[in-house]
Order: sequence, then structure tokens, then C-alpha cells
Amino acid sequence: MFRKYLAGIALLAASFSSHAQIREQWGPGYQTEQNEFIAASEEVGYTNSEYYIQTAGNKDEKHPEFHIAKFNDSLRHVLTKDIDLGFLGKKWKFKRIENIIPVEDKVHLLASYNDTKHGESSLYLLDLDKETLEPKTEPRAIASIPFSDYFNERVFHLKASPDSSRFLVFYDSHHNSHRGAEEFNCIVFNRDFELLWEKAIKLDHKEAHFHADDYLIDNKGNVHISGATFDADTKHKKHWFGAERRRKVAIIDPKKPNYHYQLISILKAGEKVITREIRIKDRYIVGMDIVLDEQSNIHGAGLYSEEGINSVAGGFYVLANKDEEEARSVKHWHFSEEFIKSFPEGNKNGELKEIQKVRLKGILMRKDGTIALFGEQYFSANPKKKLYEHYEDLLVVDFNPQGDIEWYVRIPKKQSHTPHSDASFFAATSDRKIYVMFNDHVDNFGEPNPEKNLEVNETARTAVVSITTDGQVSKEELIQDEETLIHPTMCRQLGDGHVVIFGFFENTTNIAKMTLEK
Repeated sequence: MFRKYLAGIALLAASFSSHAQIREQWGPGYQTEQNEFIAASEEVGYTNSEYYIQTAGNKDEKHPEFHIAKFNDSLRHVLTKDIDLGFLGKKWKFKRIENIIPVEDKVHLLASYNDTKHGESSLYLLDLDKETLEPKTEPRAIASIPFSDYFNERVFHLKASPDSSRFLVFYDSHHNSHRGAEEFNCIVFNRDFELLWEKAIKLDHKEAHFHADDYLIDNKGNVHISGATFDADTKHKKHWFGAERRRKVAIIDPKKPNYHYQLISILKAGEKVITREIRIKDRYIVGMDIVLDEQSNIHGAGLYSEEGINSVAGGFYVLANKDEEEARSVKHWHFSEEFIKSFPEGNKNGELKEIQKVRLKGILMRKDGTIALFGEQYFSANPKKKLYEHYEDLLVVDFNPQGDIEWYVRIPKKQSHTPHSDASFFAATSDRKIYVMFNDHVDNFGEPNPEKNLEVNETARTAVVSITTDGQVSKEELIQDEETLIHPTMCRQLGDGHVVIFGFFENTTNIAKMTLEK
């Protein structure tokens, strides 16, 4: 393990000038209006031949407009249509488009509204004609939950099954690192968003405060969820959340973990619920994401700490069958001391024993059953009352089909922004090869010093980092136009080795289809 880590770092410094084989097809670009902007977020609809994105604009400061822009297989802009969300209510700041889902001859548009007057959050479905983007049906509410204020907000999440025949709407209390729900809800729909079943899961005790990390649905409509729940004897304290509001907040025990993870399966249209307890003795699980294989086995991978929830010391793997009460396997590995010291953020003197400020950002399963895990150093600061978010070095961990760690590498990255969509990264796979794309400082290309990584500024370029099956790393510039950057949260993998990239420059959006070398 230690030798594999050293080989990865050495190649990272020596091979940044090599070129990954990527075939690109760029569209002609789409120029937004003067007061219009791309709502660059995860709300991107796509098929193999059509792409839909959300744009927004302002008639004036108090009257925003919502639009859907359509692009064809040649990546050419076809149509932009105003979307009237007036049915959601008058207060625009409580409205948002949640998802855009093209299926067959229509586009499902999901939008939510937080009704403060009646204390209710609702999720609405509006079907649009795929050709004209005109409404085909009247909007209808498909989920509704209590809402009191922003600090007790409910958030809707949607996941599609691999064949898009089933859709899961999942919701619990607004996510907060120290506060969660006493119950959560799952609603499952078919392709036409006709209700199949719904289930409310109540926790074992009122102080459990469940926090969902990941959730997915299979082609049969079975739902699987990973998340953390506090132990029954957890202590709480009063804490301010907004003016004149006091909330009970769970206290993380600094001496030993006072919470554990759960891997929950909801089967047979909600009739059967299996809850598996996941613990790593005397270690704090920082996050766990899950993925299903073709045999309905559930694979989980995540990060853990020996000190608390603000740093990580190693990675772990979980294997479970959807019908079994216990996890079949739980394995964990500690990162090497040299690897931990290679992350300078928060540990410039190399005195700390863990990697600081790492968030789990997802896992990907390749065709051969191997799993790639991605972590990112993230923190925020508020100098002079202006919020800045920092997205820094990446951690990539490779698990073999047996759940053992093969290698792990650090990818230097330094981004600081006011809240903005061109930060963070996008990851994809091609066979067993991994590709990571992000916006980077122009002087970080060539043969940079990983210990002196420059922060992204106005001279940024888009980087693509490729990682081979044995953890060897190379880096190059991705975008043909030096002034075009990518929106990482909008990029999508359409199949093994095939991705769609959303780039931007000022008020022009460029879309590209790319084939990645295996």
C-alpha cells in the first residue's frame, strides 16, 4: 500500500504534461440574454440525444423568470421557453425548479414551494411537451410536508432507477451537521409519476436525529438508504437558529463515537424494512455512500476518523445483500502517515495525524466491480461579512471487488469563491480508468510543485486528470477555448466512457460530448 501511494505521487509530479485521449464534439454555443443566466446546478435533464437546462432572469429585482433551454443531438440550442411558476404562489423566493426529467414524448418538470402562510412545503409535477415545452397537463402536488421556517426546512430529493422506470422522492428535515429528522419519508412513482407506494420510517427514539448520506432505488422499486443516527444517551444543548428560535443540538462526544451508521433497505413496496447497524470500533464514520451491483448486492464505501468529524484517517468498505439482516463484510484501512502529511490545508507543519476538512463527495462503481471513492477538502470563511467557499485538494481511493483498498492518491486543487457553480469537480469512468475535471490556475499545468499549488483566479483553465488502474496520475488542459470553463455540477456521465460537459464564458454556454479513453 505504501509503495503504491509513493508511486502515485511521483507520477503526479512527473506526468502532468502528458495527454489523455479524449474525443470531443462541441456545439456552437448558446448566448443568454442580457438579464438571463444559466442556473448552473444539478437540475439538468438529458437523454442520449437531447439536453435540457434551467436558465433564469429578472424582469426586475422582485420578479425573477424561470426558463428551460433545449439542445439537440448536435448540441445546438433549439428552444428556450418561459416556465410560469405562478401556480406555486406569489413569493418568488420560496420557489425553485427541483428536477428536469425527459421521458418519451414529454418532460417532467418538478418544482417546489415553501408556503410560510399555511406552514407547508409542496412538490409539484408539471408535464411539458418535449417538442414545444408547452404544458401538457395541469400542475399537481405529488408530495407535501410541514414547513415552519428556514431553520426547520424540508428538502425534497429525487433519484431515478438505472432504467428510469421508477422514481424515488425522499425527504427529511433540512440537513445540518448536528441536527436531523426523527423520521424520513420515501415516495415511489412509476415512469409517469403515478404513485406506487409511500413509507414513513420512524426512528427508534426521539433523539436519534437521522442524517441521510445517500439513497438509491433499483428497477423493481426497492429503496436503500445510508445515514447516521445518534445513540439514545446522546447529550444535547440549546443553540440559536435564527432570531428568537432555540433548537436542541446533539453534541458529538470527543472521547468516543456516540452515533452509528445505518444501512436501510425498504423492500416489497414498503412492506419490509431491514435496518443494518454499521460501526467501526472506536472510530467516527465521516460519511458513507452506496451503490448496487447487478446481483442486488449493496456496496458501501466511506471515510472514517479516530478524532472526530472534521478530519479523516482512512477509508472503509461495506457489503450487504438487500434481503439479509446483517452486513456481510465491513473492512477499514488507515492511510499512511506520508499520505496524510501530503495534504497541507490545516496541517502545514505536518504535526496532525489526519487529513483535515474532508467531505465525502461520492463513489463510482466500474464494470468489473471496483469502486472509486472521492473526497474533497472544503471549508467556508466569512471575511468582511462576505461568504467565501474553499474547495481544495481531492482524495481518490480505489477499492477492488473484494473491498480491499488498492491505492489512494491526492490531486492538488485550490479554489476559493463566493457561492458559485464553477467550483468543485466532476468525475467519470471509462472501463477502469478514472477522469476528474475541474477549473484550475493556468500556472498549475506543466510540471507544478504539488506543495505550491496556486489558487484559481481570472487566468483559470479547465483541467482533466486521468488515473490509471494502478493509481498513476496525469493532467492536461481540457477545453479547446482558453476562456471557457466548466460547470462541474452540470456535467453528466451518459454511459461508460461517455460524458456531456457544460462549459461557459461570460454569457455563452458551450456543450460538448466527449468519449474518454479506456
